[in-house]
Amino acid sequence: MNGSSDLPAEASLANLTLTDNVRDTTRVLATANRHLAHDERQQALRGYTDVLTDLAPGHPVAFLNRSLCYLALGYPTLAAIDAYRAYFATDAIKKFEELFDRDLLFGLQKYTLETSARLDTWKEEPRCYVSKKTLRFLDCDLASIRVTPHERTGEQTADVAQETRLLGHLLMDIRAKAMYRVAVSLWKCGAGAMKSALDWCIPTKRIPWISREDEAQFEKLGNQILLDMEGELNEEKEVKEYLERQGRHSEALHYSDDAGLRGLYKTKFTTVKRELFPWDYYSLSVMEETEDVILELNNDRVSGFTKNPCKLQLQLGEYPNTVLSLVADGDLEPLKDLFIDASHVHAVAPRSLRHCDTCCTGLNLSCGGREIALETTKVVAAGLVQQATARSLHSRLQGASPIRASSSGEQELETPKSPLEDTDDIDTDYNTDSDFDSDDLSISDDSDDSSDTIAGPPNIPFNPNYTRPEGFQYCPFCQEAAFCGKECSEKGAHAIHPHLCKTHKRETPYDLTSPNSWDLPHSTVINLLDQLMEGFLATLTSAQQVKGQHDLDRIWIRLLCCDLEPPRRLPDDGGPNTLWDGDKGASIHELYPSRFSLAKLTDKGKGVMPDRKPIGRIPWSFSTNILLPIEKLFEIGSKKDGVEGYRMALDCRRFDGWVLESLRFRVHSGMRITRFPRSMKDYNDDTSFKKKWDYAVDIVEVLDDAIGTPDASGRNMWMASVHPRISGIRKAKAEDGEEPNVEIGYREGLVGVRTIKAVGSGDKFLY
Repeated sequence: MNGSSDLPAEASLANLTLTDNVRDTTRVLATANRHLAHDERQQALRGYTDVLTDLAPGHPVAFLNRSLCYLALGYPTLAAIDAYRAYFATDAIKKFEELFDRDLLFGLQKYTLETSARLDTWKEEPRCYVSKKTLRFLDCDLASIRVTPHERTGEQTADVAQETRLLGHLLMDIRAKAMYRVAVSLWKCGAGAMKSALDWCIPTKRIPWISREDEAQFEKLGNQILLDMEGELNEEKEVKEYLERQGRHSEALHYSDDAGLRGLYKTKFTTVKRELFPWDYYSLSVMEETEDVILELNNDRVSGFTKNPCKLQLQLGEYPNTVLSLVADGDLEPLKDLFIDASHVHAVAPRSLRHCDTCCTGLNLSCGGREIALETTKVVAAGLVQQATARSLHSRLQGASPIRASSSGEQELETPKSPLEDTDDIDTDYNTDSDFDSDDLSISDDSDDSSDTIAGPPNIPFNPNYTRPEGFQYCPFCQEAAFCGKECSEKGAHAIHPHLCKTHKRETPYDLTSPNSWDLPHSTVINLLDQLMEGFLATLTSAQQVKGQHDLDRIWIRLLCCDLEPPRRLPDDGGPNTLWDGDKGASIHELYPSRFSLAKLTDKGKGVMPDRKPIGRIPWSFSTNILLPIEKLFEIGSKKDGVEGYRMALDCRRFDGWVLESLRFRVHSGMRITRFPRSMKDYNDDTSFKKKWDYAVDIVEVLDDAIGTPDASGRNMWMASVHPRISGIRKAKAEDGEEPNVEIGYREGLVGVRTIKAVGSGDKFLY
C-alpha cells in the first residue's frame, strides 16, 4: 500500500458523530467489502447495489468496489460504467455539499481505523484484493478494496482545515482508483476499447495528484495493453501473408491498413453480446407467467392492439428463436389496415439536415425565409417570456410528458391518422420535379444562437392572448430545432425537446473510409443510434413515474422485446475465479468471429471467409455506451440545477449500468432506418406553407451496405425511428422462402401497417 494512512487530519474522526443513515450505510459497505474479500461476489454485488439504490445514492466507494465485482463476474462493460461513475461522483462531492453527505466517507474511514482486521480482513493484505491477490492487475493498490487517504503530490497546504484535507485525500484516492479500474475494464473489453484504455493510462504522468507508485501501476497496465495489441497485429500480418501466398488477394485486403486492426483501433469500438442480464426481471423471455403477461399486453388499450386484427405472440425457444412476434388475429384480406403507431423519437444523419423536430418531416426553405423565421423566433420568445418567466416556463415544459397518461397511470401511445390513407394534399408522384435541394436542408451557420438568455426586442407590445405563429418556425430557446408548423411546435413544447434543448449534439468520432470486415455499421448508423438513445433517455426522464414501476417494465419498452441472448449463469460464491485471465483482454476472434485466425486457415482444407453478419453481437465503445448516456442524463438534469444534473447522472435506481445497456440493445434492435426524407414540406419566402409530398422509402438493415452510399441524386441522407408497435414485425427472409405480407408506410412521424396479400390466422406479419 503506497503512502500513509495515518494522516494528522484523521484525528478529527475520533469525535465524529454519525447519523443512523451513515451508520447503516457504513455497515452495509463493510459487509459487502467482507463478502468481496472472501470471493462471495454475488453477495457483495447485492450489498453495493443496496447502497447505490437506497441508502446512499451516488456513493463513490460503492461504485468503485462494485466495478471489481463486475470484473470478477465477467462483465467488464458494466465495470467500466461503475468506475467512471465513481470518478464522476468525486467531482459532484467537491462541488455540492447538499448532493452527498460527506460524513458517509468519513464514517467509512472511521470504521476502517477502529475495527479489528480479524473481522474485516479486507483492510489488510492479501484480503484487501479480490481473490487474495491472485488475479494479475487486480493485485495492486489501485485495485484495492480499501480506500485510503494517501499523501499525494499537489495536495492542499498545511493550513487547510483538517476535515477538508482528509476529504481531499479520500477523493483523490477514489479518483486514482477509478481511473485505473476504467482502464482495466476497457482492456478486458478488447479490440478497439483497448485504445480507450490506453487513453486512461497515458495521461497519468501529467496529473499532479497521481503519485509515482500510481504511475508505475498505470505504466505496467499500459505496457500489457500494448503487448496485447502487438500480438494481434503480428497474427494479422501472418494471416495476410498466408492469404497472399494462396493467391487470395481480395481477402487479404481485409487485413491491411485501415481495413485491418489499425482501423479498428482508430474507431475505439469493440463488440458485446446482445444479451439479457441476470438482474433483468422485466423481459418477457425471462418472466414467469409469460402467457398471462402477453394476454395482458394484448388486452391493454395502452398497447393499442385491443381493436386491431393482430396480437402479440412470444415464441420461446433457444436463442435466437425467443422473439416477440405480431401475428394475425383471424383471417385477413389484402389491403387491410392493421394499426397506426406514433413516435416522438427520431434521428437524422447528418444532424444538420433541416427537419421538423416533432414529426421529422423534411423542411425546404429559402435563405430569405430562414432569416424571416429567425426574426419571428425573437417575437415568439418575447411573447412567451411576457406570459411567464423563462425559469417557470422551463420548469413547466420539463414536467410535461411526451406520452399521454391513461387513467391507470400507464403511458398511452397515441393512435393518429394512418399514413397509408390517401389524402388530397399529398403528392404521391415520388419522381416529382420539386425545388428540393439537400443544401437547403442544412441549418444555416449564420444564425445567432450565442445568447443563453431568452429575450425579445423591448419595443414589442405585451399581448396576454399571444399564440404561436403558423408555418415554419424555430424553437424560441435554442433557435436550432425547427418545426413544420404551429401544431408540431406546440407538441414539441410538451414532448422531449425541452429536455434536449441547448444540449450538446454529439457526433461519433470515427469514419472508416477503407472497406472493413469488422461488422462495424457505418458511422451514420452509430450516429442515428446515439440520437435515438438521447431521445429515449429524455422520454424516460419526462414520462410519468408510477410508484414501484421499473422503467424497463413500461409497456412501450416491453414491446421492444428484441432477440437477446439468455442471461449467463453467474459463478458460485466462494469458488475459484475462472473468468479472469490477467495476461490478456478479450480475444479478437471471440469478439469478431467473422475474422480469420491462422488456426482457421491452416486447419483441414482452405479456410472460407466466414459470414460477415454474426448473430448476437452489437458494437460498443466507451464514447457511445458510457459517456453519451451519463453526460446526457447530466445535461437533462442540469436544466433544473447542477445538483439535479449530478443526481440524475449517478441514479442507479432508474439508470443502473445494465439498464442503460439493455435500453441500447432494445433501441438498436427496434430502430428502422430509411432514406431521408420520408415526407417533405415546401415553404414560401414568408415561411408560410406551400406544398407537401411523400417519398417511397425502403427500410434497410443496420449492416446494409447501402447505408452511407449516395442515392441516384447524389444525396447521402438517412433517418431512423423507433415505433414500439411495429417491433414485432420483421423483414422477410427470401433465403428461408419467406415472402412479405404487409407494407409499412411513413408520414409525418406516423407509421401505418397494411396487408398486401391475404394473411391466415396466426401467421406472422413480415415486411
